[in-house]
Amino acid sequence: MRNGIKAGIASYYSHPFNGSEKKITPSIEKGLRGVNETQFFGKLEQIPFYESVDYIIRKDIKKAYENNLHELSLKSLWFIQRKELQSQNKYNDDVAKELLCSNHKIIEDMTYKEFDKEQLSKAISQITENFTQEKKQRYWDQIYLVYKQAVTSNYLPMNPVIDVYQNLSNKLLKEQQEVRNALTKKQLSINEQIKLLTQRGGVSARDWDNTLSIKTIIIAFRLFTAIPAKEMCALSWEDVAYIPEYGIYQVQITKYTSDKEQIVPYGAKEDWLRFRCIPIVPALAGILLARKKYIQNKYRIKDENIDRIPIFCETIDKRKNKQKAMPIWKINQICRDGINSLGIEEMTITLPEDDTETDLNKYRNDLFVSNFKFCGNHISKMTRGEINYLLGITAPDTYSKHYCDYTNDAIQFSMAKKIERWVSLLRFDEKEEQSAIKSMTRIKAGPYIRSASINLCIKIKKAKKISISVNSEYGCKGTMILSDEKEVTTDDGKVTY
Repeated sequence: MRNGIKAGIASYYSHPFNGSEKKITPSIEKGLRGVNETQFFGKLEQIPFYESVDYIIRKDIKKAYENNLHELSLKSLWFIQRKELQSQNKYNDDVAKELLCSNHKIIEDMTYKEFDKEQLSKAISQITENFTQEKKQRYWDQIYLVYKQAVTSNYLPMNPVIDVYQNLSNKLLKEQQEVRNALTKKQLSINEQIKLLTQRGGVSARDWDNTLSIKTIIIAFRLFTAIPAKEMCALSWEDVAYIPEYGIYQVQITKYTSDKEQIVPYGAKEDWLRFRCIPIVPALAGILLARKKYIQNKYRIKDENIDRIPIFCETIDKRKNKQKAMPIWKINQICRDGINSLGIEEMTITLPEDDTETDLNKYRNDLFVSNFKFCGNHISKMTRGEINYLLGITAPDTYSKHYCDYTNDAIQFSMAKKIERWVSLLRFDEKEEQSAIKSMTRIKAGPYIRSASINLCIKIKKAKKISISVNSEYGCKGTMILSDEKEVTTDDGKVTY
């Protein structure tokens, strides 16, 4: 006790599974202060979550119970799987802590060996008596995911709450879901997207693409490609290809990272949709290449050795020739933190029939995917076939499925230019001249072709000056129409309006 403040030192001692225990973590004093006993023990409760301690405790628990995992309490089972759970969509670490670190002993201490479904349901009902249906569901989500992950990790033979969980989930009426789906916010405004990009690196709106912040790169990559975290983690620099004829880059998706952090190729026939080439707009390519150059300079990696390095790399040990890609949960966490930092206000309504409150501004699925669909359709003017291809989902029609090769360089260029319509809204500078198409080297006219034609429809909402030029070694004939009012025709080698 010092000046009325309680202080202490903590260490973690190994589980006495072999009849003895020993101190296996350094002594921890920092942060262990409290004006009263409750506050002090509250701080003490947080120590197991310190990065320097967390992995030691998890390893010790696994070692102590490796032959008796069914005797692990629900709290311990959750704790040793927290890293894996971070990648689950419905998992919320704060809700899990609220449920399993708040002295709810019946729930915390329940083991698989002595699992009692009725007792668990009763205990949760008592805690959530005054909660909304949505918050009750979140508590059950955490328990279900803990057991589900335990089955995936071969800790337990089956999920003991699966039937209870499914029954609870089915209580959300179809009409309620239809109302929510129709009204929920599924896309970000332009200002929200600018804020999402700029606040990560603290740069101005027009310069967001020049930052080397890994968080900015992850956010921008997800925003303009909608590639899920499990595929991002599997990407290395050899997956980035340059199309010289059109001057654009693309990322080739052929594999993903499993929950066990292993690279798995898309080999099964049902996974062939996931094989795809994603065009990278110049703004995104710029920060990717800047990142690549930064890594090469920092670790002195030669060009011939950079290909095997993960794009989203967490650690590089050049001496041991080892590289570790950023885990799925960390990329998802960065994206969640980015969305949460926007400060989107709640918009709560009461759903019919059950008086259930729900926040329409909180989308339960992948907001980056739904935002990509919206912006791809309404801003970039991409077709459904193009959007579905880029997302790796089933083609919407026969033409897209059987007759359109989206890997074709020209189509990749076309999709990249369409996405640039969207990107330009996030980087607009009135002083800077915007160029829609700089060069097209594919179209040739001369001795081998009698004539060639290009039809372009350029829609511009606001601009002080519009300049369109066509240059040809062989001369050209052009017709331009502005707002269906004025027409200009010329036979010389250059057309300017």
